[in-house]
Amino acid sequence: ASKPCTVRDAECRNVDNFFECECEEGYFEDENRCVKEPTCPSNQLFNERRERCTVPGDLGEGCSSKLDIVFIIDGSGSVGRKRFQKTLEFVAEVSKEFQLGTDNNRIAVIKYSRSAQIEINFDTLNHDDLEAAIMNIEYEKGTTRSDRAIRKAINLISTSARADADPVVVFMTDGASNKFRATVKRADELREQNIQTYAIGIGK
Repeated sequence: ASKPCTVRDAECRNVDNFFECECEEGYFEDENRCVKEPTCPSNQLFNERRERCTVPGDLGEGCSSKLDIVFIIDGSGSVGRKRFQKTLEFVAEVSKEFQLGTDNNRIAVIKYSRSAQIEINFDTLNHDDLEAAIMNIEYEKGTTRSDRAIRKAINLISTSARADADPVVVFMTDGASNKFRATVKRADELREQNIQTYAIGIGK
C-alpha cells in the first residue's frame, strides 16, 4: 500500500481493491492496536458490556427465556468461503439450543460485507426451516462495513422485536471494520438501547 498502516502490529492488505489494516488471526483492532480476542467455553459467548464470557439465554442450561436474537455474520472477502461456511454451521448449531416460538425465542440473521441485508427475519419459528435458511445464505465477499450491519440490527430490533422480549445481538467477524469510528458510534447505540451484545471472532 502507498500509505503505512496506522494500526500497531497490523498489516496493510488489499481486499477487493480496498486497502485496509488487518490484525493477524486471533486478534482484533482496538484503539489503533491489535488486541488478542477472548476465548470462551463452547456453550458461552463473550459479552462486551460485561467484559467476560457468559451463557446467553437458555443456551446449554435448559432454562426458559424470551429473547429476540440477531446473529450478524461477516461475509467480507477476508473471511473466505470455508470460514464463512463454518460460521453458518456454528449459527445453525447454536440456534438448536433455543426453544423457538411466539412466546419463546425468535432468531434473525443479518449478513454483511460492503452492505448489510436481513437474510432471516424473526418469522422462522421451526428449527428445521431455520437451519435450512441459515445454510442457504450465500457468501458475498467485499469490504468490512460493520457499522452498516449494526445499524441494520438496531433498525430490525426497533421495528420487529417484541416489547416483552430481551433483544440480543451476536456479532461475528474476523477483523476490524473499514469504518472504525462509525462502527464505534453504532456500538455505542447498542449499549444506549440496552441491547445485550456478544462478539465472536471468526478464526480457523
